[in-house]
Amino acid sequence: MRLPRALSAVWLVGLAAAAHAQARYDIFLDDKKFGTGSLTQMVSKEGIKTVKLILNLRVDGGEIRVTNESQYGPTGRPIRKYLETVAVGTNQRRQIVATFTPGGAFVVDERSGDRRTAQRPVPDGQGIEDAAEFWFIRGIPKPGEEVKALRFDLEKLEWRMQTSSYVGPADVQLGRRTLKGHELTVDGRTIYVDDKGLPLLMEVGNLRLVRS
Repeated sequence: MRLPRALSAVWLVGLAAAAHAQARYDIFLDDKKFGTGSLTQMVSKEGIKTVKLILNLRVDGGEIRVTNESQYGPTGRPIRKYLETVAVGTNQRRQIVATFTPGGAFVVDERSGDRRTAQRPVPDGQGIEDAAEFWFIRGIPKPGEEVKALRFDLEKLEWRMQTSSYVGPADVQLGRRTLKGHELTVDGRTIYVDDKGLPLLMEVGNLRLVRS
C-alpha cells in the first residue's frame, strides 16, 4: 500500500477545533481528485478532545481506507493515537496504536498479523502538551500567537517538535467560492480554517485537502 508521502504531514496536524463538529473533504493529488474524507470531533464534559479522520483513496487502481483518531486531555497532552490503513478487498492492513504516559509512548504496530511493540520515551526537558489543540474551542488566538510542542509521528514512530502559529483572519478561495476564515501555519505549512477551527483548505506539497 503506497500512499503519497504528503499524507504523513496530515496526521501530524491538529485538524479540528469546534467542540462538536463534522466536515467533509475532497482530496486532490497533482490537481486530480483521488479521494474523499470526513472529519468528526467531540469534546467530552471532562474536556477530552477526540478527532477522527477517515479517508477513502483511489491508489494504483485499488481503494485504500485510512482511519486516523487522536485523543487529547484538557491541557493538550496526548492520550491515545490510532492509525489504520486498509487495502479494501485484500488482507493488507496496518494498524498502529500509541498510548501515552508522562514518560512517553507505548506503541503497538501490527502489519497483516505481524505484531510488534515499542517504547518511545519523551526526550528530556521537552513538553508534549500542545495548547494549539484547543484553539477556537476556548477562543480565537491572537495574531502572531505561537505554540511549540512535541508530537508523536505514527509512521516514523518518533517524537518531533512542531510549531503552530496563528497568522490572522483571511479570505479563502475555494473554487468559485470566497469564504471568510483564518490562516494558520504548522511547521511552515499553511492551513485555512473557519471560525470553528475546522479546515477549509490544506496544502502539503502536491496534496490538497479541500472542504466539500
